[in-house]
Amino acid sequence: AGGLGIAVKKAAEFEAGMSEVRAISGASGKEFEVLSDKAREMGAKTSFSATEAAEGLKYMALAGWDTNSMLTGIEPVLYLAEAGALELGRASDLVTDSMSALGLSANDLVPYLDKVAQTSRKSNTDIDALMEAMVVAGGTFSRFNVPLEEANAFLGVLANRGTKGTEAGTALNAIMDRLTSGTGQAAKALDELGISAFDSEGN
Repeated sequence: AGGLGIAVKKAAEFEAGMSEVRAISGASGKEFEVLSDKAREMGAKTSFSATEAAEGLKYMALAGWDTNSMLTGIEPVLYLAEAGALELGRASDLVTDSMSALGLSANDLVPYLDKVAQTSRKSNTDIDALMEAMVVAGGTFSRFNVPLEEANAFLGVLANRGTKGTEAGTALNAIMDRLTSGTGQAAKALDELGISAFDSEGN
């Protein structure tokens, strides 16, 4: 009886989670059925439950991802969460927020996650802190067209010097602002070196 009660509770939690996904994404009929099946599949083949997979889908829906993007995106995000020892909902939230800040689309997911995982392995930071930094500094990287490899390298170097997470993102924003504002000590130093942050066309 106790086991049945737990099973019924878990089923109810899953249904509630998927109801949130349906309400946020607007998926209905076949689309909703496919999303539910995907969440159950992830719950059966990974260390996360179907309910946790539903929470991951919810954050993707909140980011405006369509059904196909959610279906293809949930598994890579799940593996990233496993690698970073993160809750799946937390990982999905960080991934979608940081990609939005960087101006990336769902099609960029896998190469982005590959670079994040590689940077976390090769520098003194973890996946959680690295993506927190990307959430804060992503807009700056996007504005200055900084390639993802360089963006990760910047944050990896800062992490190796003890500056991580949101602190690293804030520091990076300040650095880029000072180097490009045309005023202050940084501008004076660049002028003395004969260096300009912009070319003749203002790029």
